[in-house]
Amino acid sequence: MPGSVSGDDLEKVVRWLKRNRVILEPEEFLDGLNRDTLGEKHVVLSFDDTLRCQVDIAAPVLESENLKAVFNVSSSIFEGELIMLEIYARFRAKFFPIFEDFWTKFIEVVDEVFPGKSQGWFDDFPEQWLIDRKFYSRDQRIFRYVRDTRLSQGEYSLIMNKMIE
Repeated sequence: MPGSVSGDDLEKVVRWLKRNRVILEPEEFLDGLNRDTLGEKHVVLSFDDTLRCQVDIAAPVLESENLKAVFNVSSSIFEGELIMLEIYARFRAKFFPIFEDFWTKFIEVVDEVFPGKSQGWFDDFPEQWLIDRKFYSRDQRIFRYVRDTRLSQGEYSLIMNKMIE
């Protein structure tokens, strides 16, 4: 699965929001923000990081539910920079449709590039990390923990680039 949430999961979230909140179109939300008229239940759907998978998954759901959303664009594309998060996500989706296969290979490459670095990752993992994100498996939560707290951005890029080779 290319993104963190499948189309089916996103549909469930949208349906819950429709029952429990007031989903506004982006223009309505901005107008309410400017006029200071937003209520506690007013929400707008937004997607960050400029990931193609967000469009691939969200667009059909938004269309079927007749909704609009905000897709925040990373400014790096205007400067001609590669968005490595996008490249890594596409790589993972194309070559590892099962996350656990990616995670196994990721750890192998970590141990190859940084011998012993993965020692303790599983013992030290705080079980509450991203526990509220029900769409993540435990392995996906550990991966995000490792990526965000145990590896520098340079180390993570080195590992992912080695996997892509």
